[in-house]
Amino acid sequence: MIARLIASLLLLVAAPALAQDEPAYREHYQRARDLARAGERDAAAEALLDAITHGYTDFFAMERDGALAPIRSTEQYQAILLGWRELLDARAAADAASAREALGKAYRIVRDERLRIHIVHAHREEAIADALDDLRAVGRWWDAAILAALPDDLRERDPARPDPWVTLVLPTPEDFVRLVGREAVAGGVGGYYDPATKRLIAQDLGPTLRHEFVHALDWRLLRRVGASRPNWMLEALGALVEDIDLGADGVIHPVPSWRTNIAKRRTELGLRTDWRTLFDLPRDRFLGVRPNAQYAQVRAIGLYMHERGALGAWAARSLETDAADALASALDEPLDGAEAAFEAWLRELPESPESIGPGGATLGVELARGRGDGARIERIEPGAPAREAGLRTNDVLVRVGGLRVWTPEDLARVLARFEPGQTVEVEARRYARRVAVSATLGAAR
Repeated sequence: MIARLIASLLLLVAAPALAQDEPAYREHYQRARDLARAGERDAAAEALLDAITHGYTDFFAMERDGALAPIRSTEQYQAILLGWRELLDARAAADAASAREALGKAYRIVRDERLRIHIVHAHREEAIADALDDLRAVGRWWDAAILAALPDDLRERDPARPDPWVTLVLPTPEDFVRLVGREAVAGGVGGYYDPATKRLIAQDLGPTLRHEFVHALDWRLLRRVGASRPNWMLEALGALVEDIDLGADGVIHPVPSWRTNIAKRRTELGLRTDWRTLFDLPRDRFLGVRPNAQYAQVRAIGLYMHERGALGAWAARSLETDAADALASALDEPLDGAEAAFEAWLRELPESPESIGPGGATLGVELARGRGDGARIERIEPGAPAREAGLRTNDVLVRVGGLRVWTPEDLARVLARFEPGQTVEVEARRYARRVAVSATLGAAR
């Protein structure tokens, strides 16, 4: 009977639509809860099966849900537990196939078993390979920096009861506007992760993708242990991996960025929001009132905790107590004292290069955002190193000196590692092919 029910469920799993609508499973799941409370066990079990058919995958939450206690002994419920892994696999494959069908034949699907992700994309394979390298590095960092700090009972996972898969949708710029909305894009939205549908959408394969992927990893943890975090802490963790150094050993190191520059300048001008006010901001105000200032400060807090070696302890303790109290506890000092030390650290933090100043190493190019896989050359100065090396306008920079360039902001930080007169290898995309040239860097005027 159990095997037959599992087989039926696998056949019934239907792929959800790609639009950001209310998940279809919620109505069925609530009905299952209501029927279970009313003592209608068989009808409740069938409603739970309907919820799974329509996309419900939060099985950890299902096991904790007291409203479902009356149906835990039913054959249908036991079949769900027995078929946990198979149901999640079928659900994820259906969701990825649905996204590809909605977006068109130009899209392809890449699967990574260890990360438990499907990537639905319209990019070149080599760009996706680079993005996957980044995501795997982020996954290793998450395991070492966050999960390793958890108690054994929270860190260890039952192979028979894995976390849900995540579908990563990496669309063309045109499809991104269609999916997210023109107004949201104009407002600066570069992507999002929806924990209800386990779907991530990002407009670039670099900072935004890494940021949203950390949200996906964090929500997996939160759902598994039945905890939550305030929005400001979620964003502190996500923003932390926007700007990183990726070592030859595949280990990532978060570094100062344009966001920490904003936080530093606002501190120097006396405009920094005090922690207690910042931590109490409701989500709509955090996102809607000077969002760059809020994101800048929480990323700076994340970087401070990382550099102090307290990030993992903070993340672990916040699962059981208030995030602000957990922060103070991880630093082993009162919150006011921790804030004063943070401000002193921020004032001394070196600024991250956002542009190439006079005398700095340069290729002599002006960049614009490309199609998510690099930075497009919009203009080359006369006699510039880029022109001498054979680069052209509309080429998309991919690597400079062996370092990945995903966005225009990346180039200044990469070139700050070099001196004028040094020769670096530059890799670019020219229409459908890659070009590799050697460029001798000039000095910016």
